[in-house]
Amino acid sequence: MKPISVFFLFAVLIFLGNLGLIHFEVNLPIWITSYLNDLLCMPIVLWICLKAVHIIKRDNGIHLDLLTIFSITIFYAVYFEWYLPLVEPRYTADWMDVIMYFSGAFIFYYMQFRDTFEIKKAPGRGAFEIIKIIVLNPDNPSFSSIHHCTFFPHTCYHGHGKE
Repeated sequence: MKPISVFFLFAVLIFLGNLGLIHFEVNLPIWITSYLNDLLCMPIVLWICLKAVHIIKRDNGIHLDLLTIFSITIFYAVYFEWYLPLVEPRYTADWMDVIMYFSGAFIFYYMQFRDTFEIKKAPGRGAFEIIKIIVLNPDNPSFSSIHHCTFFPHTCYHGHGKE
């Protein structure tokens, strides 16, 4: 299971658990009763949006871009923290809720890319072979051919690792 899906499941469980505790009037710290669900709201909503895009486009490699995440978060902030408090007395505007929405959106943005990081095997050499070369025989001519580009080819700008 991808890290973002695991994060989504935990967020939903915590969200529902928090709602249950509030419903049964369990005495909790104010930051949990007032702000935890606002923090979890955007990751849950954005994950559902992401899954909808995956289904519609039939491409699980798509990620929500920053503009889309920002737009949805702005919509939620304006709707729940400005508009609803104006028209419905049971809603209250709270600037900390807006901060929680954006914090949750940032967490989602970060987490959706966690599943794209891969540890790739160095081309041509296994990890144990490299350790053997370095530890057991540092004078081996192969040792001098091991360059940081073997491990981090995206950092090479001088030809190493691009052969």
